[in-house]
Amino acid sequence: MNSLYRKFMVSVVVLLMLVAAVMPVFGGASSIGLNAQTVGCTIVIDFSMPAPLIVRLDGKSFAKFAAGTIVSNIVYVNIFDDGNLLASFMVSGDIGQPQQVIYTVDRYYDDEDIGIYVDTDGTGFGYTYNAIEPYGVPNSVYDSCQSEAIPTVASPACPYPLSPTTLGQGRVIFPTQVFWDASYDTLTDVVLPVGTSWWIIEARDGFYKLFVACQAQYVWVPAEALGANFDVVWGGRPLPPAGNLPE
Repeated sequence: MNSLYRKFMVSVVVLLMLVAAVMPVFGGASSIGLNAQTVGCTIVIDFSMPAPLIVRLDGKSFAKFAAGTIVSNIVYVNIFDDGNLLASFMVSGDIGQPQQVIYTVDRYYDDEDIGIYVDTDGTGFGYTYNAIEPYGVPNSVYDSCQSEAIPTVASPACPYPLSPTTLGQGRVIFPTQVFWDASYDTLTDVVLPVGTSWWIIEARDGFYKLFVACQAQYVWVPAEALGANFDVVWGGRPLPPAGNLPE
């Protein structure tokens, strides 16, 4: 009997250890240290890269703690306004390492707040590691951004100014890589996320030339990647024709 009892107890201990290894991440999500702050016309979002999630058939999510087997992960920082997905940033990195995403305030928001989610995918229907909901963005923030004059003349403080003859503003409708010129031969590693909006300063050969910031070189994206901006300022104004790609 003693031998059978010992075997039973060993089995129980092993079972408890296996269960503990896949305990659900109810409070553990906060370990990613999700934080956001408004800096000028941007929202700076910081967090630590979480471990990947394993999803059970019953829909509950669990963190994968297998030490040494998985060292990196890919997550999406999704920005919502009243249930609508405004932007999605794909972020990759080593587990536990600090990550940062910068979202530009480019409109008024319903109830003057947004939702910031760190999710498993960029659709808005994935599993959430952590979230800040709501995050307040008063109308006064966008008002001040609208009133800020962007230099239109090159200077030491603004080597890449916004052209005084802009062609309007477009919004990214699918993730698109950036190019240094209006040619697929000038590909960069930069990707513009869905939902972000940019000033268009030139259109040709099937591309749009974009103003990014005073300190950032002008870039080009395929014209098909931009759609009309339906914010309160632009109201869906049609984008300029960009012509066709060279044959």
